[in-house]
Amino acid sequence: MARDPGCEEDVSAGKGCSDGGFDPPYGSGGEPQTPNVAFEIIEFDGHAFDPPADEESKALVFVHGWDMTMDDYHSFSETMFKRLWHQGYRGRFCAFRWPTISGGLMDHYNTSEHRAWKYGPALAAYVASQPGHYPKNIAAHSMGNIVAGAALLSGMAINNYA
Repeated sequence: MARDPGCEEDVSAGKGCSDGGFDPPYGSGGEPQTPNVAFEIIEFDGHAFDPPADEESKALVFVHGWDMTMDDYHSFSETMFKRLWHQGYRGRFCAFRWPTISGGLMDHYNTSEHRAWKYGPALAAYVASQPGHYPKNIAAHSMGNIVAGAALLSGMAINNYA
């Protein structure tokens, strides 16, 4: 599958990837591109995910915001996980990466927003891939709320959204 520029290799639980590309976000006729967007689960350091024996039966998916480098994405996700853990959360924590463009201040805001709308179905599929009996929850930051909103519009079923 060909990758768009924002979909480099990752070690997180899930990420949205396009096989159609996005640059520029609109075709020559001014029509928005509609790439074939899916998600993939990434194994950390080549190891498949093995849930801990004491994992509670619930899942929380974190969706990052705009202008996130890979390092920012990892830092925000790790911070969210640590804060939840210290508050007693023992359910499954997942982070969904979508290809926002980072750098250039406002230069890429509109393109990233366009991408956010297009990655909703991939987020919906990723949330649906979590164990069926787990209540599913979303926590989105900034432009990640556009991804979450697009996922809800595409039929994503969740229990809570923050």
